[in-house]
Amino acid sequence: MLCESARGFSDGSSGVPMPFPLSFLTLPLVLHEETRQALPRDRRKRFAAWVTENPWIVATFPARAPLMVDLTREGLRFALRSGMLNITSEGGILVGRPPRPLASTQGADVAACVRAARIVGLWFRTTDIATAFALLGVRP
Repeated sequence: MLCESARGFSDGSSGVPMPFPLSFLTLPLVLHEETRQALPRDRRKRFAAWVTENPWIVATFPARAPLMVDLTREGLRFALRSGMLNITSEGGILVGRPPRPLASTQGADVAACVRAARIVGLWFRTTDIATAFALLGVRP
């Protein structure tokens, strides 16, 4: 999920790395089923507009995000060790070697999470870091 979010961030922006703090917003948005299901199908919708239309996400996100910090750190460690992600000297996250394609046996939930992570990465590309955190009611 973190790789796909970083890929979404970098696509179309000349390989600009995703800022490290945004990785800690990815999993709470993607792994929470109700939040994931509320994500738009249309990738053109702006993050701020989506948050405004879904105030219950802002209400529940601050409680959910700290619970995902350790999972995010472990995911980052794994992706860095395996070369799927790289950290730039400025602290940004770039996709390294691509992860293996999803097997059809991994199910619809995994595919939905990957799609959601891509959307979140695209959103982060057009949203200031401080704004993303503020919209979700958390601090880095």
